[in-house]
Amino acid sequence: MEELSERMEEMEYNGSWRRIKNCALDFLSVGCDPTEEEEWWDWMQRNVLLKSMFFYCDFCKMIPAAPPHQKKPLSHLATALLSSFQELENALKLRSVPRACDGYEKASAILQEIIGFLMT
Repeated sequence: MEELSERMEEMEYNGSWRRIKNCALDFLSVGCDPTEEEEWWDWMQRNVLLKSMFFYCDFCKMIPAAPPHQKKPLSHLATALLSSFQELENALKLRSVPRACDGYEKASAILQEIIGFLMT
């Protein structure tokens, strides 16, 4: 029974890792190319909100299940990412092109760092 529980935790960890990787790659593929069209701003804002929820849920599963030496760095990266997503969401609400692009670049850099960390 304990072995089954461990395997389920490992599957959950791996599933969260895959979703983080897929969400990160999807986010990185979008780029920051704001337009004057209202639809772009609304779409990007919904996209950021959805991705941040996935990241939050998956990090909440991954951090406790991570090896002890990975917990602190993973927690730090997750906090930095969610903070950058909050800044990006605020910039999108204000329709600020410079702040939106800056926020996107910041979040992208953290996502690349997370992917690199998880690949090791």
